[in-house]
Amino acid sequence: MLPGLPVEVILEVLEYLDHRALLGCRRICRSMNNLIGRNPMLQLRIELVKDGLIDGVGTGEAAEAVKRLRKLRRRWETLAWTTQETYEVEGSCSAYELAHGMFIKTDSEANIFIVKLPTSREPLYRVIANRNLEMRPDGFTLDANQDLIVFLNIEPGPRSKKSESQDSLAVRL
Repeated sequence: MLPGLPVEVILEVLEYLDHRALLGCRRICRSMNNLIGRNPMLQLRIELVKDGLIDGVGTGEAAEAVKRLRKLRRRWETLAWTTQETYEVEGSCSAYELAHGMFIKTDSEANIFIVKLPTSREPLYRVIANRNLEMRPDGFTLDANQDLIVFLNIEPGPRSKKSESQDSLAVRL
């Protein structure tokens, strides 16, 4: 490893590294690989990135959090659900999106329906919105992190003999 340096000092330095640098350090030598692999906080940083999650766990909880992450990953890989529930969603559906723990759909009547889906921490199904948009979107997308829904309307444009139609795209934020 690094001759003459105590393991505690090496660990202190490693705690400042991001997941990419930690993965690189694991390739230096077997003892460095073992040191990183046996440290719950460093291992948690690597595991969280694998699943696109954010590191925010205290030192005492790291080993348990790594176990939970690996268990969840195995469930997703095998689709071994702990519970399964069915929820009725009324009306037709012209576009839908499932993102950030929410199910959002629009229908041909210009209605939007937004539901916060249940989780293990919040086991209740909660309707966020169910109303008429007063416009019929052709599609939509959302970014819950920015509290943003974008509705798209495509209006057919005039056709010319030489080219396809020149459609216009209306974006409502």
